[in-house]
Amino acid sequence: MPGGGSLMGYISYLTGEITIDPPLTNAEIRESGLLASKGSWLDVKLRIGEQQVETDDGTLLRRTADALIPGTEDGFKAYEFGSHLAAAVRKLDDGTRHLTGEIVRVGGDAGDVERWIVRDGQITSEQAKLIWPDGSEVQL
Repeated sequence: MPGGGSLMGYISYLTGEITIDPPLTNAEIRESGLLASKGSWLDVKLRIGEQQVETDDGTLLRRTADALIPGTEDGFKAYEFGSHLAAAVRKLDDGTRHLTGEIVRVGGDAGDVERWIVRDGQITSEQAKLIWPDGSEVQL
């Protein structure tokens, strides 16, 4: 089950991506630790693309990964998502790549919105605030 654990829990929906430039090669994808094995599930995964390349020996399938994305577009229990994303960013930010972007989590309660931002190899988390037109904060 996505997010692991029992059927009870708080479901969140995540959108966005952290781009990886230059993209990971197929060998780096395999070594990344970000591929789910059969029967397992990851809340942070690589967006993998495939491209056919013509060579003298025939058609070659080249796989690259150009972003970190949430594990599914469906809702899931994202309790550990922030720490898993931070670990993935630390692992991939080896000085040869530029990682940048943001992923937003929306929970079931009004105002329960959080985002993780990656810039210059650093990841930060922010909680959204609901603000009235007069500038005062909404108290939930």
